[in-house]
Amino acid sequence: MELDLKGKSALITGGSKGIGFATARAFAAEGTSLHIAARNADDLERAREIYERVLPVLKEQANVSLNLGLLHYAEDRFKASIVAFADAANWDPNDPEARLGLAQAYERVGKFEAAMKQAKVAYQLNGKSIAALRSIARAATALKKNKEAEAAFGQALKLDPKSLAVRNDLAFFYLKNGKFEDARGLLERLIQDDPNRPEFRLNLISALIHLDQTEAAQTYMNDLLTNHRARITQGPLKSVAREVFRDLAKKMGTTAEALIAASEAASQ
Repeated sequence: MELDLKGKSALITGGSKGIGFATARAFAAEGTSLHIAARNADDLERAREIYERVLPVLKEQANVSLNLGLLHYAEDRFKASIVAFADAANWDPNDPEARLGLAQAYERVGKFEAAMKQAKVAYQLNGKSIAALRSIARAATALKKNKEAEAAFGQALKLDPKSLAVRNDLAFFYLKNGKFEDARGLLERLIQDDPNRPEFRLNLISALIHLDQTEAAQTYMNDLLTNHRARITQGPLKSVAREVFRDLAKKMGTTAEALIAASEAASQ
């Protein structure tokens, strides 16, 4: 389809899923510069990552299976995306995007050995892929292969020392391995670099709980409830926030509901 849109700009609302996602893909195939809007920042960030991967694929008219896998993944249909990405990898075994898609989809369904295998192939095919290194590190963390995780994190940070995503993954690795002071220091720097990411604060609260610094943890909880309530009461962070607040409440000998009520009363 030729719409003579190459070099032009398009604003697409609802571009993280469904019809908006399909529309954006079609415009991308025409060489259009895209500006995407979504209902919340989590959807928007996920859409951006997907579009960054799919744009060069669409422009080169690569096989449909890869695009289908990306679409399934964006809609959280991970089992279906595994089938599509596997088809794409069979069609072109040297396609790093198909391998990376497989790795990330396997990761989302808890198949970490398979995820690591595919991520390693993706990295072999593209030695500058931070996404592949992140997938290797996360899978290794889940499998308690700490040396492999640390090596992958180190290589990713060599490629991009300021990457917020890699540093946040590393902070989670520290939390999983009881390195709470390391996690705290890294997360505090992440919050300074980007104050608008509530997941950094949630991870920091977890570190502070383990360090018995409940007063500081409660301060960060109050900030989340005051300034980031929508982000932590809906979407992918909702369950994480609920668990973190329960852990803090248990540490303080109360309930999450009581903590939240006290925070709301103090802010009035």
